[in-house]
Amino acid sequence: MVAASVGDSAESSTWQDFQRNLEPKIATSERVALASRFAPVTTERLSLGRAVGGAERNEPLHNAISYKEAFSPRLVREVLDHLGISRGRLVDPFVGVGTSLLVAAERGLEGVGLDLLPYAAFTAHTLLHAPDADWGTVDAYLGNIERAPRLEVGSFPDFPVRTWAFGPAALAELTRIRRAICSLPDGLERDVVHLALLSIVEQSSQATKDGTSLRQRPAASGRNGRFKAITTRKTVTATFNARVALLREGATSATPPIVGSRAVVGDARSVSTLLAGELFDIAIFSPPYPNRYDYSANYQLELGFGFIDRDTDLKALRKRLLRSHLEAPWPLARTVSSAALDEFLSALLHEKQTGDQTGRVFRMAAGYFEDMALVLQELATVLAPGGAAAIVVGTQVFAGQSLPTDLILADLAERAGYAVKDIWLARSKGVAVQQRARFGDVPGSRESVILLER
Repeated sequence: MVAASVGDSAESSTWQDFQRNLEPKIATSERVALASRFAPVTTERLSLGRAVGGAERNEPLHNAISYKEAFSPRLVREVLDHLGISRGRLVDPFVGVGTSLLVAAERGLEGVGLDLLPYAAFTAHTLLHAPDADWGTVDAYLGNIERAPRLEVGSFPDFPVRTWAFGPAALAELTRIRRAICSLPDGLERDVVHLALLSIVEQSSQATKDGTSLRQRPAASGRNGRFKAITTRKTVTATFNARVALLREGATSATPPIVGSRAVVGDARSVSTLLAGELFDIAIFSPPYPNRYDYSANYQLELGFGFIDRDTDLKALRKRLLRSHLEAPWPLARTVSSAALDEFLSALLHEKQTGDQTGRVFRMAAGYFEDMALVLQELATVLAPGGAAAIVVGTQVFAGQSLPTDLILADLAERAGYAVKDIWLARSKGVAVQQRARFGDVPGSRESVILLER
């Protein structure tokens, strides 16, 4: 267990012990000191503000799949250009829908990605290899799907959203298409049509991704809501065919990947095992932010159409994910010690109110930095000497208290043997209305790019 070396000064054997003994107190000196320490390498790069999010995902293939947590391809290009990397191997241990791998392919780099969310790993791998698909075979498969018999009733796993997420007609048609795809031969072409189906599942549902989970936002709310909207069978089929066409358009103009490029289901906390014997020149990735978002809940519609069949398995996946959400379990031991993190947690306890989520936020933050310390150390085992890493991450505000996620990760990276070369401040964000009402005009959050060197 290599994580212990990160926090040799940790005073308690468990985070629960630490929480019980921590004095609730408002202070900012440690967080200010951490910001001052990294000030010489911190610069504003506000031109990257749109690129750290999905606002510029309008290029072929990148525009085929909606993934609200994805960054834009321009960010990957900016990092590669800044570092002068034009050949070699790229790794993304939180691959999402594969933005970094697609840019690696266009630049002639071999790209390897991992993700614990099976839907994400499947999407990234399929998009990456879509330029190699035989589109004549895809057309033949579409004919098979079109001729598949009509279903009167659809099916979906026993997830919590099953009772309301789909209208009967839409679910029946999605199920018909899914069963027809399952009857096709294994291979890239089947994966392409399966991806097209997955990419329209939410659009065909009555659910909307909104913050920490799926929401029943009314269609008449003016905020792209779908709840109680009626989606017909014909609309589902037309949307599916249009998505296949969009994938075809992107694939025919994209660069095929270098041999060996791939995305697989895997845990970033186990990189040294999963990628044993491999070395990479650059890692570009965005881990989940500690912002309470539950990926297993947000993507349960997609997971239910080909990856997970039971609610118990969905819950098990939730427990395995990086601890960035409120359902995350306590870490086994307290091995990471950060004065700035401890100060934030103390202030968080000071602001605790009856019935709020302070305890769960405390547990999430503790687990998140334990996990990320391990990720940084694991990643170091597969980065070549002199290799670089770029981490896109956001800071948070809870109970009026700022959690400087980027700076704490930079500190943990230094302890793991990296040199912090730059911290780019890409954009500032506001705080939630509820926090402003309670705490007034508190500093908002930001999104940053941390550039490291081995």
